[in-house]
Amino acid sequence: MVAKKYIDKGIPSLKPSDTVGYAKDMLEEYSFDWLPVVENQQYLGLFSDAFLSDFTKEEEKVELFELKNKDLKIHENFHFLELARIAKENQLDIIPILNEENKYKGAINVKDAALDFAERLGGQSIGGIIVISITTIDYSLAEISRLIESNEAKVLSAFVEMNSINNAELLVTIKVNTVDLTRIIATFERFGYSIVAKFHDYETQNFESDHLDSLLKYLEL
Repeated sequence: MVAKKYIDKGIPSLKPSDTVGYAKDMLEEYSFDWLPVVENQQYLGLFSDAFLSDFTKEEEKVELFELKNKDLKIHENFHFLELARIAKENQLDIIPILNEENKYKGAINVKDAALDFAERLGGQSIGGIIVISITTIDYSLAEISRLIESNEAKVLSAFVEMNSINNAELLVTIKVNTVDLTRIIATFERFGYSIVAKFHDYETQNFESDHLDSLLKYLEL
């Protein structure tokens, strides 16, 4: 569930030399509020038709406008939860992704990524999802399962990934068979685990693509 997995090669990018008319056509065709502006694999910022006025001429160039989020550096190994926070904080429907050399790799459709996250961890079983952070040396899925089972719950699925912010830590995303996470979270905290997010996925059994805010709410970001 890292950024690289969610890159959508179908999302177009703009060039500084593109006209406003072309940019508007691309935004309308792909139904996005924002599109990345890229030149020679360098991400330059995000363009929106919200920048335009009634006096803007369609032959004007994209390079004439002050682009948004020029300093965003979202790399391929960022976890979905980091992507969700960034999207929420900046009110974005797409997120540009860079590689380790800060070269543009593509963009993520935020709604599609959120849907995939909900579907992969939601499935048909009602329950709750907890994301915990733990040092690599202390990680033990058997111990995590034991703590969960001590609260009369079961692990339905688990994903383990490196924390892109701290390489000494892992992010463990766990689906359990109960929607009441209170006791499990209290147990984790008592044993020194850091709770990154909680997700009560019974709220998203009928999740629709325009309900991103609901997903972020239940992730408690």
